[in-house]
Amino acid sequence: MEKEAKSDFGIRPREAMDAAGSIEIVRPKRKKPKLTAFLFSTTVFSSIGMFQCGYSLWIVHSSAAIISEFHNATLKPVKEQPNELKFDDELLAVTTIMFPIGALSGLLLLGFLVDHWGRKGTLFLSNCINIACATLLGLSRSWNSYNVGIFARLLNGMSSGMFSCVVPLYIVEISPPNVRGALHVVSTWFLTMGVLMAQILGLHEALGNREGFPHLMSLVGVIAILNMVLLQFVPESPRFLLIQKGNETEARQALKMLRQKDNVEEEVEEMLLEDLCEKAEKNMNLLKLLCFRELRRHMICTIILMAGSQLTGVHGVYFYAERIYLSLGIGSKYIRFMLLGVNGGLHLVTLLVIFSIDSVGRRFLLLIGIMICSMISILLAVFLELQVKNNPSWAYISTMLVLLFLAAQMVGPAPIPYLLVGELFLQSARGSACMIGGFVNWFSRLFVPLMFIRLEPLIGPYIFLFFWPISIFIFIYIFKMIPETKGRTFVEIQKAMEMRLQKKEHRKRRAKSRAGVNSFH
Repeated sequence: MEKEAKSDFGIRPREAMDAAGSIEIVRPKRKKPKLTAFLFSTTVFSSIGMFQCGYSLWIVHSSAAIISEFHNATLKPVKEQPNELKFDDELLAVTTIMFPIGALSGLLLLGFLVDHWGRKGTLFLSNCINIACATLLGLSRSWNSYNVGIFARLLNGMSSGMFSCVVPLYIVEISPPNVRGALHVVSTWFLTMGVLMAQILGLHEALGNREGFPHLMSLVGVIAILNMVLLQFVPESPRFLLIQKGNETEARQALKMLRQKDNVEEEVEEMLLEDLCEKAEKNMNLLKLLCFRELRRHMICTIILMAGSQLTGVHGVYFYAERIYLSLGIGSKYIRFMLLGVNGGLHLVTLLVIFSIDSVGRRFLLLIGIMICSMISILLAVFLELQVKNNPSWAYISTMLVLLFLAAQMVGPAPIPYLLVGELFLQSARGSACMIGGFVNWFSRLFVPLMFIRLEPLIGPYIFLFFWPISIFIFIYIFKMIPETKGRTFVEIQKAMEMRLQKKEHRKRRAKSRAGVNSFH
């Protein structure tokens, strides 16, 4: 049985956490830090990484024709074979799969990087990788080398995977509890903005053609250079400096910059309390975290949250969306403008979440989003089947269901899991936990579409019925196991999580005792 470590003052972390809960009763009410212009600017500058991630995601998943044209151009001087088309299809598949493989590879390094190089240092490294990717993509055309382009997509995936975790991690740590949710969703808004920008520039009239594709991809490098310049003006995470590096002086300076005031003693005390409560979790890494018994329930929550965000059926909705829009009578040339309009609507939904998440709470938005997605999955299975049976009028209902589904996904399952993973752990374990959560999310992002492509030809739209019970299971698990985190410090969230576990254990013991009494009688 694992022994619980003592602090330097002879206090056990669990006792310190209990003390934190009791102090809450007698301590004067905390003053809520204001959202300063510098804090918001820091959030925006770091969120440019999510913009790059969204930009790259769209190009990988929605520009197959452009990539094929580009490969045809680079292959002409080196390949004159009768089975050219088949080879190009295989080449396109390899190019596409390199992106998620790169993301998974980058995430395997993330835990080490964020705990040794810092959050800001990892942001710099991710931008450097994107600059190298853009340079290689720009040169691949002049070198007539598709191999260079494929390797560049691997690098692009690495940077995107790292950005998808380190940006939310950094924002969660620099934000005060009362605006932490809103600032996190700002990074999601930048992700959707990156997708929108890629959609606009990817139009055939713009850069979505064989000649413009290298410039379309090289633009990622320009954005990365801009991001590196802006990151010069933002501080390192104060929590990383104080708790993991033990540098209280630099942590105070960073806090003063972020809060735009000199008196930051209250937040420093809260960080020192977190440092005291996590003594047993010091020097945490991937293997230690997976084997650490006290955080096992937290890890299960992380895996369910991150996999669940991809198991709502969202990939099936995107798969059917274009053919549903075509069945409305919209010409194939105008579908892209329909997609632009839908993305613009999702921006409005994201703004609504930004202004509501710290008032209505994470749990409510996440649960309502998952519930709506689960119900729409059933309805889509029904109406898509009716539409297949030569009833095109059902396409209007199917379109409304698709729009509602995407809005519900953006309300909860898309932005909130990354936020909750950052909030459920204390400082030393947070980096490794975000790495595991990000790996699960990207693996699900790779596995679920492959599974969908295999099963959809066999069962058609009834595949949505496969996602419904999974969504219901995730809904019940979140409702029972994950506490509300809005407005709470990380120590208070740990206390709330522990209380839920204690209540569950108490119910189990009471049920066993009742069963024993009944068997005795």
